[in-house]
Amino acid sequence: MAQPELCRGGHQGPSFLEGRQNSQPRRPHERRFFADIEFIDQFFGPGEVADIWLTFSDPQPKDEKGTKRITSGKFIERYRKFLAPGGSVKVKSDSKLLYALSKEDYLEAGYPFLHDSDDVYGGFLETVDADLRDALNIKTYYEQRWLEEGKNIHFMEIVPPAL
Repeated sequence: MAQPELCRGGHQGPSFLEGRQNSQPRRPHERRFFADIEFIDQFFGPGEVADIWLTFSDPQPKDEKGTKRITSGKFIERYRKFLAPGGSVKVKSDSKLLYALSKEDYLEAGYPFLHDSDDVYGGFLETVDADLRDALNIKTYYEQRWLEEGKNIHFMEIVPPAL
């Protein structure tokens, strides 16, 4: 089993990956995988993943129960199976809906928030450490376009309790 501080994971759908797969260098401890998110908890052992980044996920506006939204409480419970104690889930999005629904789920579940901002580039970056600032400053092509259109980028980081 990998040491938690060395294992980072992420998931994106195929349409996003076709254009990005080799376009950006990987960070030293980053691992990318391409699989159906429904089976995510079968890929990692308990405590194997230090942090999870969920970036620009589909808000699934018709999914009232949160069964498809990968930032929902249902999925956080799955992530808890392999998230290291003290590990965090980071959500970065341009969607006000995704931000609001996710935040509501996390508050209802009582998950502690390490960070919460409805405008990452509106002063929030000056309040976080250099590593997080560097990570948040990585912008996709579409993120840059949304910023040019005046959209806010939202970010929150929670620490679900260990199982």
